[in-house]
Amino acid sequence: LVPRATQELFRLIAESTASCQVQMNVAEIYNEQIKDLLSAEDKARHDVICSSSGEAVLTNMTTKSVHNADEVEALVWETMRHRAVDSTLIHQHSSRSHLVISLYITVGPTAPLSSEQ
Repeated sequence: LVPRATQELFRLIAESTASCQVQMNVAEIYNEQIKDLLSAEDKARHDVICSSSGEAVLTNMTTKSVHNADEVEALVWETMRHRAVDSTLIHQHSSRSHLVISLYITVGPTAPLSSEQ
């Protein structure tokens, strides 16, 4: 799902005349604890808060800028190494956690069309 969604996102950004910046963070929720998977040493406390606009926000998360779908996918695979795993009756290396990938898109002003466009 993530590779297809990000490919489409960056395709739409490339077609847009607006200036766009994309940032992401990756969190793991395991045993009712939130872990920042992009942080080298995650010692901060992370909470879920509700903003005034009703948006759920994770606090104290590391955010990285990404410029294409390949960068998103590479960061997701990098963070997978840091996920909590434990054996189950069926799988020896099973993840019992939830992975939350958040993309933040900031859209700037639309570039004026030139006379050639």
